[in-house]
Amino acid sequence: MYPNPYHSYTSPYAFYPAYPPYSLHSSEKHVQPVSYSALDQVKQDTKAVEKEGSAPQEVDTFTERFLNYLGKRKGATISVATRTEIINGTLEEVSTDCILVKVDEENYHIRPEGIVYFK
Repeated sequence: MYPNPYHSYTSPYAFYPAYPPYSLHSSEKHVQPVSYSALDQVKQDTKAVEKEGSAPQEVDTFTERFLNYLGKRKGATISVATRTEIINGTLEEVSTDCILVKVDEENYHIRPEGIVYFK
């Protein structure tokens, strides 16, 4: 068999030392934090106001009115157009995150964002 001319290139890092001979972190230099006197004065002058409570929730009045309108029509036969199809069935349930439309024995959970229109 012929000797492989590329044999020395198969593992180019084989003869490198496992660890560098010098320290990566110099023990002679210490990092000093930078202090800005103007910022320190501002921190001392102001007082933080802490309030306990829930974070403000986004209220979409259009979606709220839309769901209230659908809630009045529970049990009625409606057709809901989504981006992919039109679903004709009975409106069973209306909640804040989805509506439930029952077609024969199948239930469809539809999010308000996915509704294009309904009749």
